[in-house]
Amino acid sequence: MPPTLVFRVRGVLDGVEYVSDGAILVRSDLVQPSADPAGVREIQSIQIRGMLATLGTRRTTLDALVPSKMGAAFRTSDEVALGEKYIALLRALDGPLELVTHTVTSPVVISMGGVAIGALMPMNLAPEVGALLPPPSGGAIRGRIVSYARERGFAVVRLPDGRDVTLDVAAMAGSLANLAQEHALVDLEVAEAADGTVRGTFAWLAGTRDPRPAPAPRAPAAGPFDAKALLGHFAASIAASGSIVKQVGSLDYPAHHETPSFTIHVLERVFGERREGSFFVVTNGLSQTALPGGGQGVTLSRFELVTWTTAHDLKLLDTIASVGTALHAMAARGSRFALGHSISTGAPGFMGWPRVMLSRMSRPLELAHGAVDVARVTPITNEEWAEKQALFPDDIMGGYPYVTTLEHRGFDELLARWHTPPPWK
Repeated sequence: MPPTLVFRVRGVLDGVEYVSDGAILVRSDLVQPSADPAGVREIQSIQIRGMLATLGTRRTTLDALVPSKMGAAFRTSDEVALGEKYIALLRALDGPLELVTHTVTSPVVISMGGVAIGALMPMNLAPEVGALLPPPSGGAIRGRIVSYARERGFAVVRLPDGRDVTLDVAAMAGSLANLAQEHALVDLEVAEAADGTVRGTFAWLAGTRDPRPAPAPRAPAAGPFDAKALLGHFAASIAASGSIVKQVGSLDYPAHHETPSFTIHVLERVFGERREGSFFVVTNGLSQTALPGGGQGVTLSRFELVTWTTAHDLKLLDTIASVGTALHAMAARGSRFALGHSISTGAPGFMGWPRVMLSRMSRPLELAHGAVDVARVTPITNEEWAEKQALFPDDIMGGYPYVTTLEHRGFDELLARWHTPPPWK
């Protein structure tokens, strides 16, 4: 008998109905769907298609999963943690399944006979013993947390030679303070005293990068700016997700004080010949001039802006242009910006929204005039900004985790935000 899934979300893609409880999305004909008494929300095919599209190539059978020591979860060999109850549901399905993974935070595509039949969101857990991880970088040592006093913020880490090191987890950067628990693996630097005692001086989650800002890189000689190459690189980064973009409009903006001249393109997202119904509004030219003081490991230097939306008009283009102009103007006066930061007007100045957040859209584009960060512009409320700061205080992933949080709460609503502002108080 198929397993029961109490669903809060349903939608149809290419004539096939899918249901979801918020963590797992699956074809409704493979389970016994039961509507949540609290209500069911309809979603469009665009969100389902996005969940089923994956850049991943790593395939794992259910039998190859290993139980986690840190909670009710299983792990794949590439350290993706999946909830125990959802693995039990998948084991009850009729048919051989494979899980296709990309990163530890990306949706895991559920494949049956080579066809995607659903997706599962991973859990946010630290790496543990048995994980296939790259070796520690630099002079770091990999250890295992054997005890953790969360209320005091101190952990005891056991080194490979059997010695124990006390570590002030609460003082560490990155996500270690949020995910530390017994059995978790950490990479740490230690200092050894003359009497042979050791203490941990800095640590981070094993297999991740050292979260401390890198030394300021030496800026390479900038080559000529090529607007066509920039647009091509951006389109290629979108095509990697299985879709392509077609330009449906553009508008030129003249240079203004510190801001160089630039163009805003409106690109429609399509799959084959099917119009998907969403658009990327992307700048082309703001990166001609690097922000003063940028490029110091974490701060923006050369950048372009993009927003993902279900509708576009002149007001939206002008709003995105104003964000780019503001970044150049404020940087010239000493402000510094990074992905994960926000800009506030103190009034609903962004099409009815009081604030916009910058987040990482893709890897930096490597172009002749330098590496260019593509910053996604998302309108948010002041309350959401406070929530983001509380959930991701270190935010070493440049705003991406919180945008993903908003997408999970309502993907269609997020894309429609520019034209559905909140009531202003």
